[in-house]
Amino acid sequence: AVKLAVLRLIAPIPIISYMDPKGSKDSSFNAWVKALTSTYLDLFIRLAVVYFVIFLIQDMIVNGVVINHGDGLVGILSLIIIWIGLFAFAKQAPKFIKEVLGMKGDAGKLFSGFGTAMGVGGAIGAIAGGTVGSTITGARASRLADEERHKADPTYNPNSLLNRGKHAAAGIFGGIGGIVTGTSAAMNAKDHSGRAAFDAISKRNASTLSAGRNGGTFFGAVGSDIRQMVTGESTYDALDAGWKASEQRVKNAELELKRSQDNNAHRKSIMDRAKSKATDCTTTTGTYGGITGNYRDFHSVYTAAIQQGVGVTTNAAGEKVFNYNGQEVKLAQAQSIDLGLLDANTANFYEQVVEFERTGGASGIDDTSILADRAAYRTATGGDLEATFGGATGLKATYGNEANSNKAESDRLNRERADINNQRQGYQSQRAQANAKRFHQK
Repeated sequence: AVKLAVLRLIAPIPIISYMDPKGSKDSSFNAWVKALTSTYLDLFIRLAVVYFVIFLIQDMIVNGVVINHGDGLVGILSLIIIWIGLFAFAKQAPKFIKEVLGMKGDAGKLFSGFGTAMGVGGAIGAIAGGTVGSTITGARASRLADEERHKADPTYNPNSLLNRGKHAAAGIFGGIGGIVTGTSAAMNAKDHSGRAAFDAISKRNASTLSAGRNGGTFFGAVGSDIRQMVTGESTYDALDAGWKASEQRVKNAELELKRSQDNNAHRKSIMDRAKSKATDCTTTTGTYGGITGNYRDFHSVYTAAIQQGVGVTTNAAGEKVFNYNGQEVKLAQAQSIDLGLLDANTANFYEQVVEFERTGGASGIDDTSILADRAAYRTATGGDLEATFGGATGLKATYGNEANSNKAESDRLNRERADINNQRQGYQSQRAQANAKRFHQK
């Protein structure tokens, strides 16, 4: 076909030479016409012969062929020899046809490698005999593999009707494999093609039996090869997909968990900053344990009462108390009230900062660091921090809920990753054994 394209490309040159009145019958134009005709016929003679041989083989497969009423093994071997003869004909036919038509060319080189192999009579005998051996070996290896499976699983029946059919099919495909192996070895042999075919088939049959004794099956190897041919990936390599998908799912979940943890760390940072500033702020207030006031003021009175006994008296119930802005504080409860007022004042401080932002500075507390953190949070997440500090939906409650949720998710992912690692180790061992069996099978 490429020759025809080149002949068409250079056509203007011989056509112009044809215009030369001194040109003879052997001009470049006449030579070009002969080359064009020979190449064109050469191409389609090759195609016609190939299609004719394929047609005959397909017809034999569908309609069968009677050879002296032979059947069984004799019929199978006879059919194989006829197919070999058809391929030998395909090798000789193009040259034969061109010689009959008086044309010259290299069509006879078609199938020349196959013809060389088939030219050795010993190769035909070796392939024919090896086919029988490969058929028996394929069925036997399939049965041995099922017997090995029965040892591991006593409920598995290697002699069931389905398995018997599988053994027979393995034998048929084994015979075909023997033909392919022997023919390939004979074609590639420089000499002694019969011995090369015999050795290749013998080695293949030994490997097949070895795979069967180790639990390998013909259909396992064929299935892997077909999958690799269609998808580019063998069955054993494809087992990786499950673990890789699981690992990717865990990695994606871990990234999501990391984002949630980072967001919650941002909440904690703002909470800590608000609490730190609330301890010195004189404009915050809060209520805890029935006591209302500014944390800084209360803490000062509380410290003087605890450390120096300033203002400490005994009430009618005999309890030690001190006075804070007209409110009686029991000395036994003062520490918890001190901590509670700090939390309440921190909430008030945060809410006044949010109020300052909401009103544009008309009221509230101007704290640039907290406002900057809130703005950065909105930019990073597209969301907003909670508008209040306390309560069921405030900053502190959300932080606690997220912390608990993140810890539970982290524990879950750690367990899942451990399961995947255990499964991967078992899979790698299984895959190594499968590949070893597959290697023996081949």
